[in-house]
Amino acid sequence: HLSIFTDVVKAEGVLLFRKPDTVRFEMTKPFRSVLIAAGKSAAKYEFIDGRWKKLKPEASAARMVAEHISLWLEARFREKADLYDISAVAAGTTIITLTPKNKKFRRFITAIELTLHKSEEHFSAVTIREPGGDFTRMLFPDPKHDIDLPRKLFDTAGAAPAPLDSPAEKSRTDTE
Repeated sequence: HLSIFTDVVKAEGVLLFRKPDTVRFEMTKPFRSVLIAAGKSAAKYEFIDGRWKKLKPEASAARMVAEHISLWLEARFREKADLYDISAVAAGTTIITLTPKNKKFRRFITAIELTLHKSEEHFSAVTIREPGGDFTRMLFPDPKHDIDLPRKLFDTAGAAPAPLDSPAEKSRTDTE
């Protein structure tokens, strides 16, 4: 949701997570893009003119994103209590709000809201709020757990990302 647009900008993608610190965030529509953070390495790819192009991501930022996603998915908030003020509201749906303590960080992200599914077994949404009212909401309509994901999906050395080709790997994530 961007204040400069009257319509919601929608995209689709896949978020793969492998413990302890490996993440693949792949946008599939309306454009194709892949960000992989695996341990201390990171890679970013964009699909341009019919082929993948490897870009140079800010490795420290990609690793930070992977670390934070790992904390969220495993509900290990207390490990980074110095980064966030943590609050929760349980009125029908439980929403955990992480408010960055660092002023510089708050210039980009004012809050991260983690909405628990009614079963409280996983998150149904993650909302990243920005100053000025803009926000990104990732919806997880059908998350899969404990899937054996091939290591190739998290390879940061290749000229192109490994394709998502098994049904488990195509588990869809909607992003608004």
